[in-house]
Amino acid sequence: MIDTINPKWAINKKKIDIIFIIAIVLLLWLTVISAFISPESVKDCIFAILVMGIFYTVQKRYHVPIIIIIIAILPFFFHLCGVIFLFYEELILGIGYDKIIHFVNAFSGTIVAFYLLIAHSKKMPLLKVFAAILIVVGIGAIVENIEFIGSKYLDMKGPTILSQDSFSASVKNSILKRFTLSEQVQIDMIEQDTPWDMLFNTIGTIAGALVIWMLWHVDKEYLKERTHVHEE
Repeated sequence: MIDTINPKWAINKKKIDIIFIIAIVLLLWLTVISAFISPESVKDCIFAILVMGIFYTVQKRYHVPIIIIIIAILPFFFHLCGVIFLFYEELILGIGYDKIIHFVNAFSGTIVAFYLLIAHSKKMPLLKVFAAILIVVGIGAIVENIEFIGSKYLDMKGPTILSQDSFSASVKNSILKRFTLSEQVQIDMIEQDTPWDMLFNTIGTIAGALVIWMLWHVDKEYLKERTHVHEE
């Protein structure tokens, strides 16, 4: 049951099932860990498991290749490790972990959304690139609204899916001193969390679109040939 048209983007149902089983087991493991060291992040783990189940159902219909599935799954673990092990209080190249995750989520989301769109129909691929960008930016806006409601009206704290806080209050001052960007940007990235989140979302979608464009020129079969799955 392997794609015989383009081996590089082959689909193997058994391998895909194994990947999802491993992912769910790891998510359950993180859920147990979070219950002991970061109870407020349990809801993030449960949400990730639910989304993983939905994605598993969708990919079975549209025959998503393994590489795309991996690209879709990894951001869940980046986020959960961030909230459970406090990576959101760290910096990467002078930029908060939260902003890096927004970039990664938007980048991978754009590629996955585009692939699902062309798996449904190969017509007008350029239009589907723009559609993928709009879908991811739209989802990002919805997430920011949810975080705003959670922080403003539900008194949610910390870097979870229901809160705008990327850092605990005790580390904000030390984080500011460690930024390598200008002082105003340092302040904005913490105090103006939502606009910066959306900016990194947008940058991520553009980067994802550039990767799609490169794939178009490097391996046109990836976009032009509908994936075929043959049962054994």
